[in-house]
Formats: sequence, C-alpha cells, structure tokens
Amino acid sequence: MSQPPAVSVPNVCFASTACFNCLRSPPGVPALKRCSGCKRVKFCSTTCSKAAWPTHKLFCTSFATLRRRPHAYLPPLYDLTSASSIHDRRETHRAQWLLEDDLLDAGMGSNGSGSEGQLLWREPRCAVCWDREGDVERREGEEGVKAADGWKEEVKGEGEVEENKTKGWRTCPDCAVVPWCGSVHEDMDRAKHSKVVGPYGFTQCQTIQLSNEIDEFHLRHSLASPGQPPKAWMPSRLLPPSSTPSIPSPTTWAAYLSPHLASFPTPKPTSAEIYGVWLEGLSPVLTSHAALTRTSFSRKSLDIHIIETAATGPHQRALFEELLHLLPSVVELRLHFFPAPLPSDELSPPPSTTPPTTEPQKTCGPCSALHRTRTHIVHTTPYSTFAASLSPTSAPSLVLALDPSLSASLPNSSKSDSSDSSEPDAETWATILDLVASKKWTGIFTATTQKDTKDDWETAKGVVGRDAVMGSVERNAWAGGWPKVDMWEEEGVWRAAGWVWSLN
Repeated sequence: MSQPPAVSVPNVCFASTACFNCLRSPPGVPALKRCSGCKRVKFCSTTCSKAAWPTHKLFCTSFATLRRRPHAYLPPLYDLTSASSIHDRRETHRAQWLLEDDLLDAGMGSNGSGSEGQLLWREPRCAVCWDREGDVERREGEEGVKAADGWKEEVKGEGEVEENKTKGWRTCPDCAVVPWCGSVHEDMDRAKHSKVVGPYGFTQCQTIQLSNEIDEFHLRHSLASPGQPPKAWMPSRLLPPSSTPSIPSPTTWAAYLSPHLASFPTPKPTSAEIYGVWLEGLSPVLTSHAALTRTSFSRKSLDIHIIETAATGPHQRALFEELLHLLPSVVELRLHFFPAPLPSDELSPPPSTTPPTTEPQKTCGPCSALHRTRTHIVHTTPYSTFAASLSPTSAPSLVLALDPSLSASLPNSSKSDSSDSSEPDAETWATILDLVASKKWTGIFTATTQKDTKDDWETAKGVVGRDAVMGSVERNAWAGGWPKVDMWEEEGVWRAAGWVWSLN
C-alpha cells in the first residue's frame, strides 16, 4: 500500500467498503472494484490497484490459492435453533480461522503483517448466516448475477481489478461494516444491529460508526503529523513554532480541540463526547488540569503524584506536557509515577529498595525557548512508603489515581472495620487514603461507571471519615474511552475515568 507505514488500516477497508490503497470510500472516490486475484480487497481505480500491487502481490496469490481449497462448512454463529452452544460454535469458527491463518502464512512463506492477518480474520460475513460474500456469489451463480444486475466488468493488467456485484449482498449504509447476504437476513438482524448495548447508550451500528470516525481522525493525523502516534498526540502541537505555548483554558473536549482541528474532519453526531473517545490518552491530563484550576493553582513548580493503574500507562506519560501549555505560570513540571497496589488475591513482592529513576524529557520549541522543563521520576517503591517521608514543603500539588477499584480492595465501613483487614493490598490502599487525607493533599480518584465510583467513594469515607471526602460523585467532563468493535462479544463503548470524586 502507498500510505505511510504508521497509518492503521481502517475498519471500512477490511469490510471491503473502502479502497485498500488510498483508504477512501465512495462518494469521495469512484465506485470500488474488487481485486480479480484474491477477490478479497477492493480498489477505487487501476492507479490505486497498481500502486498497491508490489506489497499486495504475495498476499493476493496466497489468499487466492487458500480460497480455492475445499473449506469446512462453518455453522451459523448466532443460529438460536442450533443444538450446539454458542461457545461450541465460536470454538469451531476460531479453529477454522487458526487453520486458515497457518495455511496463509505457509503460502506466503512468512508470517503475514497485521493488516494481512486482519484481512483473513475480518473477512466480511453475513451477520446472520455467517456466509462469506464469495459463498453467496457461488450459491446464486454467475448467471444469476448477470441477470439480476445486468453487467460485469473486468479490468485486466498487473494488479487487475474487477467489479462483480452479487445479487443479494448488502452492507449497512450507516456503519459500512456489517453485511447481510440478502434482505431476509437484513430484516432479521436489524433489531440487534440497532439495539443499545452497554451503559452509554450506543447501538452496535453507532459503535462501529464511532470506530470509523476514530480511524478517519487517525488517518488525517498520520498524514498531517508523520511519526507521531495518535495516542501520544496533543492538539497544541499543531501550533506554529512562533506561537505562545499557552492555550486557552478549556472546559469541554470540543472547546479544547476546536481551535486546532480546522483541517480535521468534523465529527458526526454519534456522541456528544466523541472528542474524548478520539483522544482517550489525554483524559488523565485534562482531569488533572480541571482539579488544579479548581484550587486556583498559580505556582511556578508543579509536582503531581500518579499512581499508575490499568487505566494509565507509559504511553500516556508524554501527554502530561500539555499541562505546561494549559498552565502558563508553570516553569517546572515534575511527574512522579508509582506502581499500583497488587490485587488482594496476589502476593505482594518484598518492598523495592531501588532508587527512583529521574528522566528529563524534551519539551516543545516554545516551551524550551522559555526554559520550561518536564521531568519524569519513576518509582519502584510503594507510594505510601514514599509519601510518608515527605516534608510539608515537598507536598504534591495533586495525587491522581484513575480507576483504582478501591471498593474491590478495601472493606466498606458498612460491612466491616478497615483495621480488621489482613490483605496486603487493602492495607496499602488504606495507607494511601490515610496519608492523603491526613496531610490534606488534593487527591483525585476516578472510576468507569457511576456505580463503581459511588462504591469507591463510600469505601473511602469508611476509611478516612466523611469530612475528608469532598463533595459528591460527579460525571467527569474529561472522560476518555474506546469503542469495542468485536463481533464475537457484546459491542459497546468502554469509558475510562467516566466519574470522579476527590479528597480534601
């Protein structure tokens, strides 16, 4: 393919509703024509077909050979009249795909790339009967196709393409991903495809649309900012080098992004928080900023203690540079990263004696010109051990823990007293809460759902007392997330840091 290597192939390309070279869909490009070799991918022109041929050739010939072999009949995955369980049918499908994956790799003489593997695993299939587009074509027959649609065109040459419309095959016009083999199965599946799943009010169709929009955003970003992975990207990097590194203090995702995204696509009305789903990596950063602005923060030096949970990770650390752009008074930003306590059913290792690693980080051009610095201090010791040793003059500006699942680790006061717990994990989180509360540091804790957040909030009140726990559980305006597009499981949107509460 001729697109930059860093570009991820969008969902619509695997669904054969977008050109596999330029990654665009009609009406922005001419009608798509199917590769006459593999009959798996489609191109919008012979120009794109020939441009992709050097990298597509090996997959094309190997996949065509694979599809000519007799293949096992795969029973419909969601046939409720079948005597076999859904688990058994899933395992049958997975086993068949694993076999075909091995055969494809053998035909290519090497392990296929990620996109080539996805072409096999995400081959379009009717959402009801699970037939492939090629299966439908063979069942209806070439003559039936000609009679129904009146034409068939082939374009010969290197990387040749063809259009072969099938009589009944169709794809959802809204998400351009979910297909059906005919109107009967479309009518049977429409209710499921339009059913709201998950706690955020998304249908399967909307979830896939959301994923398509993220693909589009990442494509535009990759073309505009080569070499910058989307999860480590911030809008202020679009500012010209001569600009001030400070940007207006935002209150919503739309307000934060709109001044910088003139060249990016306008989102469809899939979700009011679509911007947050696009850039979930910035959620901890902007959640921290919102907490700091509530305290009228104006110091030149900013220390933040981040207890890293499953919701945070190394790829997000670089994004905290955005705090320098959002807080003009800050000259020195120090970020302390700590390991999260282990779950209560795991044995805690002996306390580490390894000193923390100090890692000076590069800043953007305007920040460097103003001698503004960002330093990461990565700790291996438990947070409670480090925090207990700090003097009042070394107090952090903020303690941040995203989705720590306190209620699963700590006893709720309505159930038992916290002093009765013998779990190492419970003691560690209890110590953290006690330290933050007693030292009157500002602590921000989040959770994915309102219920989880309320459970954590009540648990904390049982440990440190009601006076130390501030306000109430609030919806986090800076929640991040990601759409779950998995045709094996229930679809929906995963929302990180959806709700928030605070100490002190």
